Amino acid sequence: MNSNLNFHLRKMLAVFLSFGMIFATTGCSSNTTAKENADTVANEPETFSDTSSNTIALSTSGEFITLNADEMFTERDSKTEYDVSSATQITLADESVTLSSEGCYILSGSLGNGQIVIDADDSAKIQLVLNGVNIHSDNSAAIFIKKADKVFITLSEGSTNLLSNGGTFEENEYNIDSVIFSKSDLTLNGSGTLQITSPAGHGIVSKDDLVITGGIYHITASSSAISGKDSVRIADGTFTLNATKDGIHSKNTDDTSKGFIYISGGTFDITTESDSLDASSTIQLEGGTFNITAGDDAFHADSHLWVRDGVLNVSRCYEGLEAQYITIDGGTIQIVSSDDGINAAGGNDQSSMMAENDRFSGENSSIIINGGILYVNASGDGIDSNGTLTVNGGEIIIEGPENSGNGALDYNQSAMITGGTIIAFGFSGMAQNFGSDSTQCSILANIQSTQKAETTAILTDASGNVITKYTPSKSYNSILISTPDIQVGETYTLSTGTENTSIEMTSTIYGSGMGAMGNHGNMGGRGGMGGRDKIQENQ
Repeated sequence: MNSNLNFHLRKMLAVFLSFGMIFATTGCSSNTTAKENADTVANEPETFSDTSSNTIALSTSGEFITLNADEMFTERDSKTEYDVSSATQITLADESVTLSSEGCYILSGSLGNGQIVIDADDSAKIQLVLNGVNIHSDNSAAIFIKKADKVFITLSEGSTNLLSNGGTFEENEYNIDSVIFSKSDLTLNGSGTLQITSPAGHGIVSKDDLVITGGIYHITASSSAISGKDSVRIADGTFTLNATKDGIHSKNTDDTSKGFIYISGGTFDITTESDSLDASSTIQLEGGTFNITAGDDAFHADSHLWVRDGVLNVSRCYEGLEAQYITIDGGTIQIVSSDDGINAAGGNDQSSMMAENDRFSGENSSIIINGGILYVNASGDGIDSNGTLTVNGGEIIIEGPENSGNGALDYNQSAMITGGTIIAFGFSGMAQNFGSDSTQCSILANIQSTQKAETTAILTDASGNVITKYTPSKSYNSILISTPDIQVGETYTLSTGTENTSIEMTSTIYGSGMGAMGNHGNMGGRGGMGGRDKIQENQ
């Protein structure tokens, strides 16, 4: 393996081994009861400034939408300070509390069966500070934001806050179906801990924009853990999400520019029976660390999935990254999938919750890889585009299917490589190479005898110098290799076990495989879990 790839894989391993370490965090106290506070709610409210319009600056490329990072968060979204002397302090007891005026409210205490209701003017901005509360509602939301311009829920430093539902949601005109339910824009911030238990619905829902800029979240939900109709925007925080449906969900069927997920930071440990992240338009990742276990897709966007940075560790999924358009500019990505590792196709995701029949398809789609470090262990296709595939950079390792029904690389229209490094293992029946319009050399070699798992493949030049080598965890009889070190006019030797294959590069592309006819594979079986170990062993 060349020294550059070796360096980055060491870095990749170090990042993966650092998962799962976060958790920790005096807010103000209060002796005021809910009843005593009834006379003070009408006091002069504190006014907040929120000068940004919070609109989205959009640019279009093809048919997908690119989100402008400068427009995702307002200055107020990250503001966790509050003036105790001017705030209204409420100690919860036996009564539900309704807040109807703009201002800052500090809550503490317990509510055995009730809720906090915000029903204010539609121009009001309200800050709700949770300073050690335990709020349970038998048949509705623990916090219901009925009307306001924008609500900020701040988790007080060092506090632990418990919100729960009893297992039913009574039918009502607002269709409340979550422990925190907001009809308005909602922001959560702070450094405290919020634990949500929702045995009958979602964890947190906003019917507008949902923004999170800090805090520690433990959410268990029978539906989705976090959901925003117009968008979900996360700048920071620590999240442990367990959901029967999606972990983070955004869907807007009325406006195709909405229904997006934007994440620039945070640590996410997500376990779901459906998708871990699911958006009806765009998912854009600028950062963050993700530990994903998904019954369906790890990351699914109906339109564009854009990974600019971050650490994505997907230990189990049906498909890893799925969207109509997929762009990878950077980040460290590791995927173990029972079907395709990366899949670009048009249309809506029609796979069942248990992911037995994914009919997400269409030729107007693309995968573009410009950078990053990518490891895929797939039982279906490693990288599959129903349209085009372009590799301009990055370091890519694929351990593909152990059958001829799928390929390590699969595309319908065209594939081109101009830079980067790729080593892909699979079987020859559906194997494909990059196309002849590539500007970087690429070798597809089909081996006479199937090699057992743990058989090292070594590519050397005419002088015996190692160009690259790798020991896959799976059996194979086909290898795809492309690096900047392979040159036209040179001769190379591919050694696999006791078999040596001589390769003379008379043109940019050696070995064509199935060409553009390779997109007819069947569903693969369950994938192995050897990715992280293989990265360590092949340093």
